[in-house]
Amino acid sequence: MSEKRNVRAQESENKSREQNARKETSWAPPSILDAPPPRDGMVQRWVATSILGKDTPDNVYKRKRAGWEPRSSDTVGDFPIPTINHGQWQGHIGVEGMILCEMPIEMHRQMKEYMQGKSYEPNQDSAFGFVPTRHMSGNSPRTNKYTITSGLAENIFSGDVVMLHTDGTLQPSNGASEAAQTIGIFGGCSYTASDGSYIYNDIWPTGTVATDIIAYVYDGPDIVFRAQSAGTPAQTNIGNCADVTVGTGSTVTGTSGSEISGTMADTQALCKIIALWDAPENSFGANAVMEVLLNEHILAHNSAGI
Repeated sequence: MSEKRNVRAQESENKSREQNARKETSWAPPSILDAPPPRDGMVQRWVATSILGKDTPDNVYKRKRAGWEPRSSDTVGDFPIPTINHGQWQGHIGVEGMILCEMPIEMHRQMKEYMQGKSYEPNQDSAFGFVPTRHMSGNSPRTNKYTITSGLAENIFSGDVVMLHTDGTLQPSNGASEAAQTIGIFGGCSYTASDGSYIYNDIWPTGTVATDIIAYVYDGPDIVFRAQSAGTPAQTNIGNCADVTVGTGSTVTGTSGSEISGTMADTQALCKIIALWDAPENSFGANAVMEVLLNEHILAHNSAGI
């Protein structure tokens, strides 16, 4: 009897070894986003350079402004890496619309502490312009290309309301008096500077002399934006309209300083308030962030031309 138990125990042990061996030698397909180990003192992440085949240069440059820098393939030893071999990001680590970026650990720690502290301050008074959040159809908000007159002596910030001038070029809107010419929200621009360099910027710097000027505008009349209110919105203001209070943007961050007017009513105005923006730190009351549609829009079906 004892001999039979020993045989069964040995068989069980052999079976367990076989199972462990199979686990150790199991195969799994590699991820296309396998990355080399971070360099000493750095953290890294993938950043999208295109979405659904459409280039999104604004996404990379916003990350760069936050401190993320594309990682060069020269920084890697024997690790097999995909390298971008053409275009603006040539020589950097990237694959299928993504580029690997890195940031010093200490800077990343400071950024996380800042964002964590910022996230739990309810209803901060900090206007940031208009940020696209969604499209009424369920699709993602997208930009279309316009142009700006070289030398235009006005700053245009990311998140500013912009209008279409009678010459077909883009200009910042001053709000209610130019609402009928509203074309959308400014999302950045690119151009060839006077020294021959190619520039992408969140802001159109006043007086810039350039060629090949492209302005990226969220121009769909069914795009939903979030923006801070200068008033004290309540549930009863859903469905009301409000104009835009044009504020001073930041030449450091490129962010607009505009916000929704504190005067909300059932009369015609530039913005239609459709919802309270759903976020833990946001609630009805002073400085609430609301979701809006651009109610007076040159691309709306019943609007006149310019």
